Amino acid sequence: MSADPLRAFFSKAAAYLRHPRFQEAEVGYKLRFQGELRPAMEAYRTGDASALAQLTAALRSPNQNMIDWRVVQPLLDWCERRSSNARRALKSLWFGNGSLDKRVRRFVAELGAAGMSQPGAQLSITSTLLMGLSAKQYPPIRTQRFGVVFGEADYPPFQRDQDASVRYAHALRFLDSLIGRAPTYGVRLRHRLEAQGVVWCLGRGWKGYPRLSGATG
Repeated sequence: MSADPLRAFFSKAAAYLRHPRFQEAEVGYKLRFQGELRPAMEAYRTGDASALAQLTAALRSPNQNMIDWRVVQPLLDWCERRSSNARRALKSLWFGNGSLDKRVRRFVAELGAAGMSQPGAQLSITSTLLMGLSAKQYPPIRTQRFGVVFGEADYPPFQRDQDASVRYAHALRFLDSLIGRAPTYGVRLRHRLEAQGVVWCLGRGWKGYPRLSGATG
């Protein structure tokens, strides 16, 4: 490891940010997903009978690749079978009183009670649903990708005993740290979603593209 691991990290980050594919591949479609999720949020807020159909359409959209397809169906099954519980949990996550941390903890607990107990799945579900509020402020979090990049950025890793709510807060702090430190290395990250896109790229998310250069693939 170099004397300043962040210099090497941000050099690679800059290469991806300059890539002509980056904005569409890491930002554009996630903003479109935000727009697709918002009708479902409004339907759940108002009690509209179309809420589950709207949520299903959003989670099965081509713009939704943040939650593994094997996890989407159990989530939708819960929303259908335990519709009252799911509606209450989703409304609390999106519109409830209290801090974001508290709302996330409550929602993660509901997922666990519904049988979705794996922290990685809970984290991807919760963070993806929060994109409806603002994808730039609440980007999707995937445990594996962030785990790879924590080491490259000399940042504390997730701990085995951390639940999904703690990991979510930890990941957001990491993104904020990247945004704050980037200018020192001549890099500009405009918001958390761009920072998350860099994490995805450096976490081996771009198959077929060089990780260490700015050359187009």
